[in-house]
Amino acid sequence: MSSYGGGFSGEGRTYAGSKILKPRSASGVGLTVQLLAAQTGNAINVKNSSGTTIFSVDPSGNLSIAGSVSAVINETVTGNLDLTGNLTVNGNTTLGNSSSDTLTINALVGATTFSGAITGNALVTLNNGLTVNGTTNLNGTVNFNGGAVYTGATLFANGTA
Repeated sequence: MSSYGGGFSGEGRTYAGSKILKPRSASGVGLTVQLLAAQTGNAINVKNSSGTTIFSVDPSGNLSIAGSVSAVINETVTGNLDLTGNLTVNGNTTLGNSSSDTLTINALVGATTFSGAITGNALVTLNNGLTVNGTTNLNGTVNFNGGAVYTGATLFANGTA
């Protein structure tokens, strides 16, 4: 494996074999890619053996990754994050940091499943109904607009159904 401790230039050249780039000092940067003004091509492309790009960074700094990402981090994402596919979160999750934040769940009726406790400190609005299987405890005021339909034993705050 070759090692480069200093700068090198090789515009248009292909270097075969494994290479290690080392900064000249502990505070130095190992690799800098400086783009041209009005650059339109990617700053970095990593390709598999078939020539398919599996990792890239475009001129605006947008990152594209084909495959899975596994990371152990404690970071904050600022801006919008769009995910396609399934999201699995292990551990506690906080959504929002203000009483003006909203949570929207766009799922098919019957396709949204919550396992475990759901705690809310604000108004919950359900536009397409609610089905509850098992024991349900409602503390506080429950408003039914348009009537309520229930089956089985239902106890309200005064102990009557």
